[in-house]
Amino acid sequence: MNKPLKDSVAFQKWMIRFAVIEFLALASFIGFCLFSDQGIRVLVGGVVVISAVSVIVLFRKMEAFHKSNSKAD
Repeated sequence: MNKPLKDSVAFQKWMIRFAVIEFLALASFIGFCLFSDQGIRVLVGGVVVISAVSVIVLFRKMEAFHKSNSKAD
């Protein structure tokens, strides 16, 4: 298997793991907020923060993936 294809498969596996972790983080946070006194404010703020962090992590991973592919060319 050539390097770009192997990297692509590794990136896809990483994305699946990332999506599962993201889902579990959001689900546990939503579950926590259902029993919180602050309720919807904490829920909205937490979802925004978790989403922002996940977007930053995703873009950094994509950037590293593209850099490794450009070096392989």
